Amino acid sequence: MIVTCSTNRQSSEALRLFQEMQLANVVPVSVLLACGDVGALRTGKVVHEFIESRRFEIDLKLGTALVDMYAKCGDIDNSLTVFNAMNKKDMFAWIPVIVGLASHGLGELALDYFSRMICEQTMPDSITFICVLSAFSPVGLADMGLNYFNVMNDVYGISPKLEHYR
Repeated sequence: MIVTCSTNRQSSEALRLFQEMQLANVVPVSVLLACGDVGALRTGKVVHEFIESRRFEIDLKLGTALVDMYAKCGDIDNSLTVFNAMNKKDMFAWIPVIVGLASHGLGELALDYFSRMICEQTMPDSITFICVLSAFSPVGLADMGLNYFNVMNDVYGISPKLEHYR
């Protein structure tokens, strides 16, 4: 409901619902997603403080939502701090880190994280390769991008789609 209110510009109602959620001790994953979508970093930080003050366990789903929110809001340092503190990571946790780094001009670091992902036995999918390939253009590494493009099919058996050519 909070996301729907936010999307429909009913911000007061969204905040009222969030306050009710706080009183009910509910984990606000959807609020974090909404904050990321609209770039509401300050609200996202308030939600993160709420999570910490209530000592919620930052599990895979909540950790990924925090990483995504911080990355989309441009706070790469906090995004990486949360990500690196996560005990368990799946492909859905790695993607916002890689996308966040690439979209903020940190393509080489995005590729480092992609390499870490592989080393930790998390296999990439088609979407992950879209993110990885997008990391090359802002930093002028077209040759390296071509290598990853070839690896996508040759090593991981992922056939390129239109999105991979952009």
